[in-house]
Amino acid sequence: MKNKEFKKKIFVERKNSLFRHLYNLRREIIQSLDYFKYMALYKGNKKIIILTFPRSGTHWLTFIISKYLDAYVSLGISSKRKEKFFNRDYLANKYKRKGFVVLATHNKKFTKTKAVYLKRDKKDIFVSKYYWDFENKREFFSDNKMDKEKLKNKFLFKKYLQYNLSEADSYGNPFIHERGIKKNNLIITYEDLTINPFQTVSKVLNYYNIPINRKKLKKIIKEEEFSKKKGEALKIKNKRMINVLRKGKIGGWKEYFDIDCLKLLKKYEEQAKK
Repeated sequence: MKNKEFKKKIFVERKNSLFRHLYNLRREIIQSLDYFKYMALYKGNKKIIILTFPRSGTHWLTFIISKYLDAYVSLGISSKRKEKFFNRDYLANKYKRKGFVVLATHNKKFTKTKAVYLKRDKKDIFVSKYYWDFENKREFFSDNKMDKEKLKNKFLFKKYLQYNLSEADSYGNPFIHERGIKKNNLIITYEDLTINPFQTVSKVLNYYNIPINRKKLKKIIKEEEFSKKKGEALKIKNKRMINVLRKGKIGGWKEYFDIDCLKLLKKYEEQAKK
């Protein structure tokens, strides 16, 4: 009996491993296509590339930069609904407009270019992604019909964390994603963006040799505060953007990570360095 159970376990592990390999291969192909399409589509434009792992403040930084430059925002080949939220007041003939284009992407292929990499505390990423995946019924929650209140269950969160660290999720995890960072990429953090937005955004503009108008930038940062963008999304009932702009809280992970979760994360981090 034990032998049969062992064989069954090995079969499931091999099956999951094969599925993960095929899924990763598919993702690599899609990301390559996305990269080449973007570079060809905006060949004549000045490009600002904001690269992040999901749930790291991508959209907030994009709001500020795009408004400062009066730039069109591109969110990749499969995000047209969100693009409407960013560009709803933009000219209809968007692809032929000259000037700046801001690309907000999770595609690691863009580390080849002059890109800004926005990092965030990985623990806060996992908590934010936990709710995002639930709201969008992604992967771990794909067949789930539970009540949202049950997400506060720490045992459920631990299972979710184990799932993500097993690299079963299609995005991988932030440890893997950060391996792609190149020396020529500018690294900034979500925490710095929250605490000192003017200085952090100024670093991005300096990186791309863009002149800084202090008065204009300070005004835009105030207009594009996280809470205001959340309120704007609620006002126009854009459900997707409401989920995108969840809380933006630093240190929210403390409500979900117990000692076991912290040990699990530390163990994976040590393995990832090898």
